[in-house]
Amino acid sequence: MLMQSSAICAHVEHINHFITAHDTEHLPLQSAGRLVVSSCEYNMPAFHTDLFQALEITQPDVLAGAIDKRLAEFLAGRFCAAAALRALEIKSTYVASNAQRAPVWPVGSLGSISHTNSQAVCIAGLGENLDYIGADIENWMSEKTASNLTSMIITPQEARRLHRNDESLVRLLTVVFSAKESLYKAVYPYVGRIFGFEAAEVVEISTQHQFVDLRIKEDLSARIYAGLLFRCHFESRRHSVFTFMAGCLREKAVDLIKKVN
Repeated sequence: MLMQSSAICAHVEHINHFITAHDTEHLPLQSAGRLVVSSCEYNMPAFHTDLFQALEITQPDVLAGAIDKRLAEFLAGRFCAAAALRALEIKSTYVASNAQRAPVWPVGSLGSISHTNSQAVCIAGLGENLDYIGADIENWMSEKTASNLTSMIITPQEARRLHRNDESLVRLLTVVFSAKESLYKAVYPYVGRIFGFEAAEVVEISTQHQFVDLRIKEDLSARIYAGLLFRCHFESRRHSVFTFMAGCLREKAVDLIKKVN
C-alpha cells in the first residue's frame, strides 16, 4: 500500500511539474448557448511521454515520431479539451485526430484548441447550438515582428480603422492576427482549403468592449460567402491575447437576407 501511495504521489508531482496552472470558466455568449473555456500554463522542459498515460490522454498515431515540443503542445491542448468537455457534461472526453491532424470532437460537442509555447486553451460548446467555433491564443508581437507582418495582416483601410482606438498598433495587430486565425479555424470545415488573411477585413474593433468584427470579402464556399459578418471576442492577458468566436451560420444567412431586403 505504501509503495502504491508513493507511486501516486510521484504521478501527481510529475503532472504538476508539467501543468503549472489551470482554469475552467463558463462564457455567457448569447449567440452560442453554453460555452466553456479551459486554459492552462504548461512547462515544456517538464514534458515526458509518460504524461500521456498519467493524464489519461491517448497519443494519436499521426504524431508517431513527433518531437517532444509538438507532443507537449498536443498534450496541453488535449488536457484543456478534456476539462472543457467534462464541464459541459459530455460523456466522452476523448478528442480524436483526423488524417489532417485536426480535432474530431465527441458527438454532441464542438470545440477549438490553440496553444503557445507555454499556454494552451480550448473553447467548447454543445453542438446543437453551434455551426462554427474557433479560438486562437498568441503571444504579444514585438514591434519588429509587427512591422514585418503588417502588410500581410491588414490593408491600409483596415489600418485606419485600427487607429481609431487608443491601444498601440502593435497590440492591435496581434489582436487582429489572432482574430483572423480564429475565423480561419471556425470556417475551415465549410471551406476545406487554405485561404489568406485578405479573405476577411476588419470592419470594427473595440478595445473597450473587446471585440473585432470581421467581414468575408470573397466567396470561399457555398456557405461562407462575401458579406458574412463574424464577431470575434478577445481577452487581453499579460503575455498573450486570446480570441474566440462561436455561433450559428443559419442565423447569419437570415440576417444577411434581411439587410438585402
